[in-house]
Amino acid sequence: MQKNKKNICILGGNDKLTNSFYSYCKKKFNKIIYINLSNKKVIHKLDTNIFNLKIYELRKCLDLLNKNYIDEIVLIGKISRPDLSKFKLDGVLDKYMNKLINAYTKGDGEILNLVISIFTEKGFKIVPITSLTNNFSFNKFNTDKIFNKSKYDQKDIKKALRILNDLSKYDNAQSIVLDNGFILSIEAAEGTDEMLDRVFKYKKKMKLLKNSSGIFVKLPKKNQSLKADMPVIGPKTIKLLRKSRINSIAVSKFNTLVNDLDKTLLEVEKNKINLYLI
Repeated sequence: MQKNKKNICILGGNDKLTNSFYSYCKKKFNKIIYINLSNKKVIHKLDTNIFNLKIYELRKCLDLLNKNYIDEIVLIGKISRPDLSKFKLDGVLDKYMNKLINAYTKGDGEILNLVISIFTEKGFKIVPITSLTNNFSFNKFNTDKIFNKSKYDQKDIKKALRILNDLSKYDNAQSIVLDNGFILSIEAAEGTDEMLDRVFKYKKKMKLLKNSSGIFVKLPKKNQSLKADMPVIGPKTIKLLRKSRINSIAVSKFNTLVNDLDKTLLEVEKNKINLYLI
């Protein structure tokens, strides 16, 4: 099999989706390196194309990109917002510190936009996963899957859209859980899994786990860059919905990343979770 001649860098966190995408890229592209900036190190002694850096080591990062003749960068994976007071200047990062401090006051979206602008300024092209493969997203052939239709789902989806769009101006929240118009939870800084766990604990406390109801809606923030930070779901998401007795899920059909699409759809079928692709 002839490989694509592009030289790709995966830059970001250490999670299942990132690792799956890295494994895919090793088979498809001429050159692939993986620079992990999260606190969770990637340990693979036999793979010399994996590098663990501190998030503030911009000079080292740029040196690796140039040394490996990287053409395109994929920003992927969750990285916890770092403590700026612990940053160590390296002669390159210094130039951007004031902009970084300013971006911090405006939210994660502004930080991400600054990161994209820095690498673009240095001559690298930032691309979304979806420009390289459709293996990690829904496609035109995927359709809604309805098992236990609820008369409240469409109304809850419309309400979720209004709420999430309103919250987007504060650069906050990609996910919400609604049940017949009532808000059960809105995603905060903790992430989707923890939010769904809060729903489970609330339902357990209120003895509401006997029947499935409600809908989980996860969408890109309004006006966010779709080159990075696209919403992510996977098999674990569906299992958590089942555990929390949430009846349905609604996501953007073309702007959602899916870790192991086949297995995710299998879990949807297995657990009879209504899937709305919007």
